[in-house]
Amino acid sequence: MIEVISGELELRPLLTIIVQKACELLGAQRGSIGLVDEERDLVRIEAAYNMPPEELGSVARRGQGLAGAVYATASPVMLGRYGDVAAPILKGLDDDVVVGMPIKWRGKVIGTFGIGSGPPRRFGREDLETLELFARHAAIAINNARSYEREKRRALRLRAANVIAESALERNPARIVAIAETTVLTALDLRCRVLKKSEAAPEGALLFPLRAEVGEYDRLAVLDPETTTAEDRQALAALASQIGLALERASLFAELQRQLDEISLLYETSRRVSTAIDLKSVVGAYLAYVAACDRFRCDIGLIETDDNGEECLSIIGRWSPSYGVSFEPARYTAGEIGVNVSLREFSLIRTADAHSDPDVPDGVRRILAQAGGAALAAFPLIVQGERIGVIVLTHVEPHEWTEQEIRPYRTTGALLASVIKNRLDHRRLVKKDQHLAALAERRRLARELHDSVSQLIFSMTLIAQSIGAGFRKSPEEGEARVARLLDIAQLARAEMKALLLELKDPEGEEAASLAAVARREGLAAALARHRRIAAPAGVDIALALDGADRLKPAQAETCLRVAQEAIANAARHGGADRIEIALIEEKGESVFAVDDNGRGIDPGGAPDSSSSTRIGLAGMQARAVEAGGRFAARDSRLGGLRVEVRFPLQ
Repeated sequence: MIEVISGELELRPLLTIIVQKACELLGAQRGSIGLVDEERDLVRIEAAYNMPPEELGSVARRGQGLAGAVYATASPVMLGRYGDVAAPILKGLDDDVVVGMPIKWRGKVIGTFGIGSGPPRRFGREDLETLELFARHAAIAINNARSYEREKRRALRLRAANVIAESALERNPARIVAIAETTVLTALDLRCRVLKKSEAAPEGALLFPLRAEVGEYDRLAVLDPETTTAEDRQALAALASQIGLALERASLFAELQRQLDEISLLYETSRRVSTAIDLKSVVGAYLAYVAACDRFRCDIGLIETDDNGEECLSIIGRWSPSYGVSFEPARYTAGEIGVNVSLREFSLIRTADAHSDPDVPDGVRRILAQAGGAALAAFPLIVQGERIGVIVLTHVEPHEWTEQEIRPYRTTGALLASVIKNRLDHRRLVKKDQHLAALAERRRLARELHDSVSQLIFSMTLIAQSIGAGFRKSPEEGEARVARLLDIAQLARAEMKALLLELKDPEGEEAASLAAVARREGLAAALARHRRIAAPAGVDIALALDGADRLKPAQAETCLRVAQEAIANAARHGGADRIEIALIEEKGESVFAVDDNGRGIDPGGAPDSSSSTRIGLAGMQARAVEAGGRFAARDSRLGGLRVEVRFPLQ
């Protein structure tokens, strides 16, 4: 019998076996077992044998009925009539002979036996001793079952925490909330809701703060507070914090995705408009890629001077949902627009309904009425602080503009303005027979894009692919990888925005790229920043730069770009995990070298010799020559490839 009791770990089946075996052992007709609920100071009947149906699940407070008497005295109770017990609970059993025995564990009452029989059965001291011995073994079995139950609940809570943590990868707050509510119900058997900050809590609900610093949700409401234990409340507080963290991570992912989308938009727009040959092609490429993704009419206008010397806005291209891209010309003077200041200075308009907005000039209303528009939003095209034109969005009906709708035009406006200015300058150069110089400038721009942004995007791709694995390893590792990805994203964005500004004003405050750092703070600072933020994962990069302060700014930038390309090639194509970057003085020259332990390049053009790697080497050589140096590539002492650039000492 003891083996049967000890072998069962589920609490309810175990108690049922115990009460049945106890009755059989003592020849009793009926019995029940209650477990003590210390928090509520009562005994709850958890198992019954041959008892009235209402007995199972009933409660006896201290001193009430047989179970309550045993709980109150912590001692055996034996009565010739059940009806003689204080405050009897069961009806129809008053003549039963009953015996109650406390079930103790380490001196504390954890449960009660209640056993009885009708006349003429009588219980004696021997029965009492037998039941006491039985209670000792029953206490061990109950404790084991409770330990098993605690471990089972702990495992469920741990799994719930993991499920909620992994839900951050959903990147959708509503989906995270649904997972959290289902998970809490499964793990703790409690109904709950995750509440928004603006949402009133249900009456009587038990509330736990999410401690989330972002997003629209802030509380976990438990709808069954009366059934929660102290252990449940502790677990709920921890799970609420986990839900808050998951929602914060989802917000972080959303912000990261926004930045990635912005960088992608900048990069793709740059690629498309930079390869367009003339102004019309630039505007057409921009409209076809940026404006065509939306539902608003988009006009691009340049501020020019007409034949009469009057300032005017010349529309050079437009996109509409009905007709797509068109280049039908239109020109509006300042007087026709209704402004009495320079078009380069007047405040640009954003309004949900130009026809009812008193601040909109009459001329603008007339132009909109002719075009069939109502809502209006204008953005400046600015180059080096000078407004050269505008992007104008219109909608046929009144419309409240959102940040999400206008962000693509804000993001790409500076790029479009720079490229338009570049093409206008190019047009002037062509007129002055400087066509070759303009082509060289375009090639330089393309190379700058490749050397600065492409390497960073490659690093971002590698890290982005590892985020899921990072969170599976640990929340801290996942968050560290996300933080690093954000750093690279911000650097890539700065590189994209600073690039065209640097071409015009290399020392301007807006120049936040690595090239600008190399020119202002030196090669060592730029390479240290690149290693810290954008180095490929798993690649050890050592720097030993003696005499870097003796390099000219252009030489420092050349060394930086050569290092970026060499690092990317070594990691991407060479499989290197060790790279050494050094600057030394040798035979009257400054020698800048990058060594790696990768596969190197087969002179015969073996498969390991990637074509993109060879193109990269050609670009390095061109940079070195333009900066007044010499370039070489050969086998490295580390076993891979060595590239070096030599400059005459200052």
